[in-house]
Amino acid sequence: MMAVLYVVQFLLVCLALAASARQFSRCVGVRSAPWAMFSIALTPHILALLTLALAAAWPGAPRIAFLLVPAALGTIILVIVRSGLDDLHSAAVSMARNTKPFPLLLSIAAACVSLLLIVSIFNAIKAPIIGHDALIYLNEAKAFAENRDLKGIPGFEEGIGEVVKAHPHQFLWQAFISQALMATDGSLGYPNDVVARGAILITLPLMVIAVTALACSVTSGWPALLAIPLVLLTQQIRYIPAAGSIDAFRIIPFIGVMCLALGVVGRKERLTPAFFVSLVVLSTLTSVSHTINVVFLALLFASLVPLAPFTRITWPNIVLVEIAAVISALPSLAYFAENWFRYGSPFGLGFDYYFYRNSPLWAVFSEQDAWTIHRNPIQALVAFATLQGQILTYVAISAAAIILAFCRKHAPELALIAGVFLLLVFIPLISLGEEVTLQGALLSNPRYGLLVFSLAPALLTGTIGILLHKFAEAFPEATPIQKAGSFGIAVVISLYAAKVVLYWALNTPESAMAYLNESELKVASISDQLPAGANWLTDRYSVAYYSDRIPIKITSKLGEPFIRAKSTEEIDRLLEDMKIEMVALYTPEWWDGTPLYQNLTHRDGVEIIQTKYWRIFIIRKKQKG
Repeated sequence: MMAVLYVVQFLLVCLALAASARQFSRCVGVRSAPWAMFSIALTPHILALLTLALAAAWPGAPRIAFLLVPAALGTIILVIVRSGLDDLHSAAVSMARNTKPFPLLLSIAAACVSLLLIVSIFNAIKAPIIGHDALIYLNEAKAFAENRDLKGIPGFEEGIGEVVKAHPHQFLWQAFISQALMATDGSLGYPNDVVARGAILITLPLMVIAVTALACSVTSGWPALLAIPLVLLTQQIRYIPAAGSIDAFRIIPFIGVMCLALGVVGRKERLTPAFFVSLVVLSTLTSVSHTINVVFLALLFASLVPLAPFTRITWPNIVLVEIAAVISALPSLAYFAENWFRYGSPFGLGFDYYFYRNSPLWAVFSEQDAWTIHRNPIQALVAFATLQGQILTYVAISAAAIILAFCRKHAPELALIAGVFLLLVFIPLISLGEEVTLQGALLSNPRYGLLVFSLAPALLTGTIGILLHKFAEAFPEATPIQKAGSFGIAVVISLYAAKVVLYWALNTPESAMAYLNESELKVASISDQLPAGANWLTDRYSVAYYSDRIPIKITSKLGEPFIRAKSTEEIDRLLEDMKIEMVALYTPEWWDGTPLYQNLTHRDGVEIIQTKYWRIFIIRKKQKG
């Protein structure tokens, strides 16, 4: 019942957003068909905002209310803008006519998306979430879904038995997941989280739709459809379905900002208030979706100044855009400022390594140089290309350079995408600062680069469209050859993308359940057998999602004394005072040599359970004296 209601309200919001696209595009001054596509992709963010709004207006509201309110709003909007449904039909017919010369290509592109949807549904039903970061977000989403109150959003300083925030990001993604977790007739969380798993994974097809919308904004006809297979060829995109990643969710609003930015190109009249407000809203959604987005968004807005001569953006409009950028940054700046004043860092206590300084763990962390190594820009670019896909990287860079050098006057919108793409590729690869750097983050966590390469499909399809047009002008008699050649290239790209997606299906983590049984579920089952009132400690907080007894995270305010302890005697006191009767270490080698580990390995009355992935210490008898 609740699962069906979730799907219905999701579809109603999708349709309402798409049906409103024509009215919106008229007010803002963007193309209606691409904007309708993008509006559909924005559905998760709208649901997240509605979830937070309802929790603020009606704390503790029943779960079903969080599904009925979006359904009701979607229905009301559809009634108000019912003519928009006819516009959607007309837009679909128009697109079909534009692709009429290549119906097979359209079929292949549609097959790619359909296959992607099937893979997502298969993953949601068959494979539990095992990705560490995904489980960290699910911890918070589950805690929020239980109380449905903004005051219940986990923070960095929670007490024993409460979920603690274990990352530096804001709560939008978790709000979206929490609404999906509520769509169950049973208890919250695993194994009743099939809808939430599906919601997480559906963001990938929605991201593909958003990227295709951007391509349709700069490319007409069938080449725009190549954005679908091209985005699926981005090497790191497979991480999203494999790990239940946030990445598609954080990329979607950034694509929307790019779509709006294209509406500024060549615009002589001043931006309308509707455009200004839309830019502020989408930019704000982008910045609060993920902390790294703030950096990319700042680079995007900064790039408009040097790119103005190439893109025919007027200076008054640039000023308005930059003002919108500043306004949109205020919520994130306020969040960073609060963290700075409370914790001495803009990211709060969201990174584990903050707790390592001046402790035995710092030496171990320093040896893990992936995040701290400094490379020159050439080395960084080669490494970046290897991680993202060398062919796609170098072809996209070449296409961007060609567009800026030769086609900027005739294709200013494409020139804007090219300029932004090059800036986003090269600027972060410059190594600045010490310890953890942006370069280190991009190279050690390559999925961050997905946002950069979300621009590549639009860039490449636009370039293909220009090349085909130039070829047709130069060799009008060779039209059949041109069509045959372009058709062949398109089919090869699409079939290869379909093969990649099929590979995901065949290599869906069938062992996920086996891993879970040997990892988080095993630890959780042991922790659930502890005596009433007993607590436990862990270095991998993802296990909290599967446990009925919330553990204490070592790298948190509550667990920090175990890191700072100078002696095994001090550990004795901490274990006694906090009633710790179990310690589960996922990376025990990190702790070797620390007072905590020495205490556990030399302590009387400790049972050590070594599983395939964990080392678990059961403290059967406390030392006294």
